[in-house]
Amino acid sequence: MIHTDLIGYSPDAVRSQLGDDFSHDLADLVPDCLGIDVVVVDLVGGGYSIVVANRPVIITKLTSNWFFQNYSIAHELGHLTSNSVCDQTQSDNAERTANLFAAELLMPESAIQSIDWESISLADLADRVWHWGTSTQALRTRLKALKLPQRSDVLEVLDGKTQSLLRRHWSKPPGPDLITQRMKRASERRFPTGLLSELEKAVVQGRAPVASLAFALGIDEDDLELDLSADTLTPDDTRLLEGLS
Repeated sequence: MIHTDLIGYSPDAVRSQLGDDFSHDLADLVPDCLGIDVVVVDLVGGGYSIVVANRPVIITKLTSNWFFQNYSIAHELGHLTSNSVCDQTQSDNAERTANLFAAELLMPESAIQSIDWESISLADLADRVWHWGTSTQALRTRLKALKLPQRSDVLEVLDGKTQSLLRRHWSKPPGPDLITQRMKRASERRFPTGLLSELEKAVVQGRAPVASLAFALGIDEDDLELDLSADTLTPDDTRLLEGLS
């Protein structure tokens, strides 16, 4: 079932829509399961969410660090569920609420509390980090917030790099390198097919600049073969993708 209005949804409710193993490709599952478009492009910041024609859109940056991308998307879901998209009046509270939502979505407190953090092996720790699709930094912050004790060696690896923990301690299954696969997916530019279709139509009808479609596709304008109308807008006209770079 597709939900386009998530206002009031809890992290548990969103997780139930996404399925148990959603962290492997959150950017793909959010549009399919929640009806929220996800755009992945070069950004200066971590991401933001907007509503276009009553349809929510999450825009996040491409990065090889899939765990940062996951947290960014989860954070923006927090804004959408709390109806704080573009909230300028209570920004600190809105950001705090979105962060708490993201932490609970990716690392449920019930799952965190079920683990004995003083006896967990580093292999099991790495498996948890992989399964949740989160970073060592985010997990360390989550454990601190919940006031859970950890052994010194656990603290040490959580102070280090996420991929270092996984490469050294995660017992990955045989076959393709799943870590590299996640890196590749997270660093790919993504635009929803429906959005590209509407953008192409707008360009052909002269309602949007050719540069917008070329940017979305990641190609040069000269490589586009379109039947353009005579009054097609110039690149100096209104940009559909203002704010992206």
